[in-house]
Amino acid sequence: MEEIREILNVLQDEDFRKFVYSGDMNLITILFILMIIDIITGIGKAVKNKNLWSRKSLLGFARKIFIFLIITVANLLDLFMNLNGTLVLATVTFYILNEVLSITENSAQIGIPLPDKLLEVISVVNKKSNSDKIVEKIVNDGDDKNDKK
Repeated sequence: MEEIREILNVLQDEDFRKFVYSGDMNLITILFILMIIDIITGIGKAVKNKNLWSRKSLLGFARKIFIFLIITVANLLDLFMNLNGTLVLATVTFYILNEVLSITENSAQIGIPLPDKLLEVISVVNKKSNSDKIVEKIVNDGDDKNDKK
């Protein structure tokens, strides 16, 4: 518990706020909580589907860390281009909405009842691009056909 307090103290530091994230800390808190909920629902989905896999879980955790790195880059660009927080706000909002979508998808796959209209929206938004399919294949198979060249 003490480590969490130390981390929270670092997050409130003025230097941290200026260079790493100069936006509203409430948005980062919301994003962090949503990420935890997403991880929990993702594990629940994996247990239900009997495909809990440590490599896939580690990749998911790494993606969460990279999200914060991308937010940091967006913040630095925002400061550099003097956009007054517009870029970092858009970036954080995107990831918050992405986490909400993921939590909703996981909940539906676990079997939690959701409104039909919401499920329709999820199916439209969830259309996978070709690059998403390649990444999923690499995660599931551990190999990419392009690596064999």
